[in-house]
Amino acid sequence: MIDKNPDSLSWLSRTLQNTIAYPYATWGGSTAFLAALWSAAKDGKGWCASLFAAILAVVITLSVLAVMRKTGLHEEWMPLVGMLVGFVGAD
Repeated sequence: MIDKNPDSLSWLSRTLQNTIAYPYATWGGSTAFLAALWSAAKDGKGWCASLFAAILAVVITLSVLAVMRKTGLHEEWMPLVGMLVGFVGAD
């Protein structure tokens, strides 16, 4: 539902609701972000390239997790997918 007059904190409340509703996706996305950021920074890339790689890893992880959820794969594997995509990298 789209708010016609959203207040300044409505996006934050919706983000927190989604974070609580999908804990495995939250954990998978955050581990992918941190692992990709650390891996790219360790390889000597600049901060802009590291941040872009981390955001791209999160997008890839959330796409894989959506497919896993649709096919009915076990949800406890989702954080592992985030770590694998983060360390392999989006490059």
